[in-house]
Amino acid sequence: MKIAITGGAGRIGKRSTEIALAQGHEVVSIDRVAPGQELIKLASEAGGRLSFVMPKLPTMRRYITLLKAVMLSFIWRRCWGQK
Repeated sequence: MKIAITGGAGRIGKRSTEIALAQGHEVVSIDRVAPGQELIKLASEAGGRLSFVMPKLPTMRRYITLLKAVMLSFIWRRCWGQK
């Protein structure tokens, strides 16, 4: 599964990224700051399953709006729709 993690450069975001990669998922880390050395090393070990997006603030707001819509759609389908 492809997973987007906002705040991927932060403490919780880094740990979430590590867990998702360990479970075999592909991860897109979205943050307003550049990834640190830990994430860059993790990306090299992940074999192309980790990518980074650093949008500018107006674009970041659009990403967050989009992610909220996607999450609501996912939750709706898992709880009440197709499984």
